[in-house]
Amino acid sequence: MPFYSLETIHEVAKDENKIFLSRLAQRDASNLGYTKKDIAACLKELNNANFLNTQKYNGIVMDAYKISYQGSVGNRDDLYIKLKLTSEYQIVISVGSFHLSR
Repeated sequence: MPFYSLETIHEVAKDENKIFLSRLAQRDASNLGYTKKDIAACLKELNNANFLNTQKYNGIVMDAYKISYQGSVGNRDDLYIKLKLTSEYQIVISVGSFHLSR
């Protein structure tokens, strides 16, 4: 069971300006040809069947997902996505990993 609500992830992903990628996730997504719009659309398609596990790093909780997704460049990729929801002034999605599944 995911730590973070998929319903909230879907709602927040409607605004791609609320999605923040780590440097590595940004590099990997770019290398795969994914735009922020693609990533937002992919996050909106996540469901419980895609959930892998919840991981804890130095007190930070992140949910990991694996999803087969076709981006705007037309390729279908098996993606590994690790994310968390954060909220200081507003709820945003922090994507720690976004790469091909290994």
